[in-house]
Amino acid sequence: MREPDVRDPSAVTVIIPAYRPDHRFVRTLASLQAQTHPALWVNVSVDPAPGHAMPALPDIPRLTIIEQPIRRGWVGNTNALLPTVKTPLFLALSHDDTLTPEYLEKCVPALLADPEAMVAHGGYRQHGIGPRELSTSSINGPRRERIKTFIDRQPHLAELGWRGVVRSELIARGLRLRTRRSDGHLSNTLWALELLFHGTSIDVPGVFYDRHVEADGLSREFHRRTLAERSVMLADNAACVLDAVNEARLPPDEAELAVVGWMSWLLDLQGNWNVLADELRSDQRTFSELHSAIARFVANVALSLTASPPRAL
Repeated sequence: MREPDVRDPSAVTVIIPAYRPDHRFVRTLASLQAQTHPALWVNVSVDPAPGHAMPALPDIPRLTIIEQPIRRGWVGNTNALLPTVKTPLFLALSHDDTLTPEYLEKCVPALLADPEAMVAHGGYRQHGIGPRELSTSSINGPRRERIKTFIDRQPHLAELGWRGVVRSELIARGLRLRTRRSDGHLSNTLWALELLFHGTSIDVPGVFYDRHVEADGLSREFHRRTLAERSVMLADNAACVLDAVNEARLPPDEAELAVVGWMSWLLDLQGNWNVLADELRSDQRTFSELHSAIARFVANVALSLTASPPRAL
């Protein structure tokens, strides 16, 4: 079989930021080994973890492992991988998640057939803690309509573009995970919105991104944040949406729609993401009861805006 060409319009690079990779990472690579799409490259960036040994890995052609000299965290590690993409298309994959075998084979031609589309994605299945399945249909139309659709669907339910095949040209336009003062929680959801600033999204039925959530997974750390930590974390994300809007040069009406919708969504989050109080729900409280928490959130947005974003890698 002829070696695929990195310049092939259908060529895809899967980028995987990894930390302390174990049997779950092996499972992730095995799902890439099983992909039916041949023009595939895999670039993995591993944050250092003293004393940790890399497990035996499946034999995957065109697999590159990059050992980072310092701990960059999930955001920095992902962003460090973006310049390594040399193919026309790419996909970001968490180090403990998997793809169904035909994920790339079906998403790639759907994306290439529509020049207006920036991303093609499948459905989402969560395994382990809180098992569930969801999908979000294609988002198209003029940009203002796309932004409104994304916000109306609730970003955390419409963010599947983050888990899809993306046109690599967006990297040169500044697509990245964004943070200023925090570790970048929800920056992947903002990534999905930012894709829609540039074009449409395509939902591809019948294929799935499988997320495996376990008690010792890194994402569970977010559930233990204090109220003050949550305020910094989500206010930082609110500041980053302003960065994304400005870099995309949205006209004032579209910028206002995106920013107001995004901040309203953040303030409406409840449970583990509630920035207003340490309680399951705060929607029955009066404004006077929440005034100080809202003031703290606004102050944290301002502080994030005055902080310099991490230097691009």
